[in-house]
Amino acid sequence: MTQNNFFISHSSKDSQLVNKIVEFLKLTLSVDRSTVYCTSGTGTRNIGTGDNFINNIQANVIDTKMVIFIFTPNYFKSNFCLAELGAAWVLNSNIYPIIIPPFDRIILGETPLGTATQTLTLDTYKDLVKMVGEFANQGIGKPDDPGYVIEAAEDLMKWINENYHPTEEKTYTKEEYLTLQKEVDKVRELNKNQVKEIETLKGQNHELLEIKTKEEAVAYQRQVSNQWNLFEEYVKEVRATLSNLDDIVVSAIFHDLFYRRGHGFTPATPASFHWAKVAELKADKLLDVDETTMYPEYGHYQIEPAFSKLKELQNFISNKAEENVFDIFKEQNKFDLDMSDRKLWTQVFGANIYI
Repeated sequence: MTQNNFFISHSSKDSQLVNKIVEFLKLTLSVDRSTVYCTSGTGTRNIGTGDNFINNIQANVIDTKMVIFIFTPNYFKSNFCLAELGAAWVLNSNIYPIIIPPFDRIILGETPLGTATQTLTLDTYKDLVKMVGEFANQGIGKPDDPGYVIEAAEDLMKWINENYHPTEEKTYTKEEYLTLQKEVDKVRELNKNQVKEIETLKGQNHELLEIKTKEEAVAYQRQVSNQWNLFEEYVKEVRATLSNLDDIVVSAIFHDLFYRRGHGFTPATPASFHWAKVAELKADKLLDVDETTMYPEYGHYQIEPAFSKLKELQNFISNKAEENVFDIFKEQNKFDLDMSDRKLWTQVFGANIYI
């Protein structure tokens, strides 16, 4: 169904007035009558009781760009209008109440619109000009020449002042009103459930799209980034050189070079550490030990390759790597690329680091 520009809720007793307003919208905003839905009056569809009420409201209110209420004394004498008012308030956030004197705005306090800020009272033609401007600002229709809009507004106000006289509205039985009120409650509850379902689906869809976007972004960045390929090559070489060393030696390198920066490796719990193994590594000239602090012998033929590859990687990270390398790494590993981060050594280099 084509989206309506306007849904006009009004009393059937005011149909002549509403026809004039529809004509005014057509002339000043170039709005086609087929995009204006009126709930009552000659030649329009009526909202009845039962399922038809729900179907009509859902089909013609939800996707309407603007719901206009023509508030007159007749409107508030009609239970059908009040039921329609409640349903439209629930289903559409774009509402525009128009007050036709001698109706008093104070009665709105008894309706869902009691706190509405966008309420227009048609006292002079300037109010109609203002209405056209507000609709145009919301992207509804195409406003005509300002001079023509003023002329059309003056003509409509003249007609209202000379011809509009509120008449008595037909009354309805209590049973009819209660039936409609039940339908309003159904619509309100249905809308609540639909909103919950929509929000849930939106959340799930957002998560899926986010995952998809991230995966595609990472794949694309990997594909186009020569730097990322270079980084992976550095990591591969570091892993290979560290795999030839004892875990205690690797831990000493990590602490002395990156974590404690020149202060060696002192075990957090010296009493339970593997000092017998430390003595062997010291005897093999792989470690220099000062009481409980260990320092790697970087000149040793087994340590020197690891030291060299680690410094190459550190230089690349500090001076050459572009932002996309850090982005890809973080997306893949869920932590920042930092040589002093133990997780880099354990999860990426595959080392066992003592603390």
